Amino acid sequence: MKVSFALATASLLLATTTSMASAVPDWEHPDQIDAPEGHAQVIWSTPTPIGEDTFELQISLADRPFRSVYRGSDRASVLSGLPRGETVVRVRTLTPEKSDWSTEAIVSTSYPSRSATLGWMTLGLALFLATAGYVITATRRRR
Repeated sequence: MKVSFALATASLLLATTTSMASAVPDWEHPDQIDAPEGHAQVIWSTPTPIGEDTFELQISLADRPFRSVYRGSDRASVLSGLPRGETVVRVRTLTPEKSDWSTEAIVSTSYPSRSATLGWMTLGLALFLATAGYVITATRRRR
């Protein structure tokens, strides 16, 4: 009788402890995100109601150590100003206790090439100078 009571109490305690453990967040998007403009929104979910958990979001740039970029109860965050290349992102639940980290998502950023950017800027400058020259010439002719 005492053994079964002890087993029942231990299993109840284990069930209570297990149910209080924080769930590992899941990504609401693929594990690979393309961000050609240098910014991306990452979204995650957990089975708990919104507003009950606090999350920590970390990023790692170019094989550097992870650093925290967000702590709060939102289930999404916008990452901006990302450098060219791959940025690794992970999230975990902090309350009621720290969960394991989620699977890592990779944000790939590729800006247009510098030569293409300089080409478009040169074309814009040429159009500006042509327009300014036309306006100045047309104004002088009217006098």
